[in-house]
Amino acid sequence: FHFLCWVVCALMDGVTVLQDVDAEQLVEHFCLPKEAESLREWIGKTKPRPTGFAEREGLALDRRREGNEFFRKGDWDKAVWFYLAALHSVDYSKKDAILDGLDESVEKQRSLQEARATTLSNMAAAFGAKDDNYNAIRAADLGLLFAEKLKRPGHWHEALRSKLLSRRAVAKSRRGDDPRDALADIQKAVNLDQGKDHAMQATLRRLKANAKASEPAFSTMKGKLSTTTTTTTASAAAAALGEEKAEERAL
Repeated sequence: FHFLCWVVCALMDGVTVLQDVDAEQLVEHFCLPKEAESLREWIGKTKPRPTGFAEREGLALDRRREGNEFFRKGDWDKAVWFYLAALHSVDYSKKDAILDGLDESVEKQRSLQEARATTLSNMAAAFGAKDDNYNAIRAADLGLLFAEKLKRPGHWHEALRSKLLSRRAVAKSRRGDDPRDALADIQKAVNLDQGKDHAMQATLRRLKANAKASEPAFSTMKGKLSTTTTTTTASAAAAALGEEKAEERAL
């Protein structure tokens, strides 16, 4: 086997480079190269990533739980750090995916997407808590891509998708995006949740009011709308997101 796969990328300035499309990409989705390198060095010194899918999935769960503890304490930066470490555990190159038999097992594939989507949901919550709405949206976007592969009517995966949509809706609203976009997300979230989450319903009512107030002037005012910055306390975040028995899935 020749595991490394390369493509030629023509950049805007005319410079041509070779890009390794087999390389892991999830951590770099949120980190600059030096940040990703620092994260991997720290991981290597604390809990090195093992070989084998079950072992890597288990480490991701441990890292996610550690992140959850920092989240509940209101230390958003450390929470993000541990969620990134969890994401690193389930970040696969094509070579490692073949070695761990991911292509040959539907269950392994589902477990992998579940671990990724859950970690990204937690990351979206942590980014949102620290008012980093840009990365909260990006984490939710990526999490939804993985969660969409887990669609099972009546299954708890619908709750995971609901959380991701809700967190994206709140981040869009805080960033000052078109209120109709945020409203569309929260409406989908409430439908998936079947109205069980009262906080989500309150968000729906608020975003409905925002969307109504912005029409029809929004198209000429985009970029000028004022946004309300919400300071999130550790206790409020834990109360809103707390799921003691399901913390291994998503906050």
